[in-house]
Amino acid sequence: MVLRPLSTSCRSWTPSAFATSQLMSRRLRTNRHDGFTLLEVLGAVAILGISYMVLATAAIQAMQGIGQSQHRIEASLIADQTLIDVEISIETGQLIEPKLVTWQDSYFEVTLEIIDLSEIHQGKERQGDGTGLLEFLGKESKGAFAPFRESNLLLGYLREVHITVQWPERGDQLSVTRTAFFYDQQGWIQNELEAGQAPPDEGVGSDALTNGDIPQDIQAQLLRGAQ
Repeated sequence: MVLRPLSTSCRSWTPSAFATSQLMSRRLRTNRHDGFTLLEVLGAVAILGISYMVLATAAIQAMQGIGQSQHRIEASLIADQTLIDVEISIETGQLIEPKLVTWQDSYFEVTLEIIDLSEIHQGKERQGDGTGLLEFLGKESKGAFAPFRESNLLLGYLREVHITVQWPERGDQLSVTRTAFFYDQQGWIQNELEAGQAPPDEGVGSDALTNGDIPQDIQAQLLRGAQ
């Protein structure tokens, strides 16, 4: 019996085109899950940039609003203090002559204007255009103010005070104003003394304005001022 060696043949395996495409697709899918593409990164950066701009704009507007509110509060305090100073000068007997003055108070510009109401009243009365307090004083010849009007106790010494506090704010000029009315009793007393007449007795002058014959709302305007 003759033994013959088995013949063996080795064949090299070459993947088909379909298998190759499947393998490449699998690799691409694997790589895609490993990180982000450049387009995805750029999109995320753009979204973050827009969000930052919106938040920054809102924060800046909020800070500007806080600054404006703070300036308005400071201006109101300056205006109120100036008005208090005028009231103190009246209480201490200082004359409040008509004038217009302006000064700088740190960041603010303050303007104080004191007007003689009698001059304005005379002009409006001639033109037939009296309004408000002036109209009441000018036309109420038989009312509670009649004796004061006839003796020129009020009309010659009524003062209208305007206080304006201005400051620049983002290109605009903002302001806070105060308006009040005062009776210059000391001015009337000095005028009577210079005219050679006796000063008013007790109960005449500012005290006389508080008696029950004068309307309470007018008393408030004359003695304390109307804001």
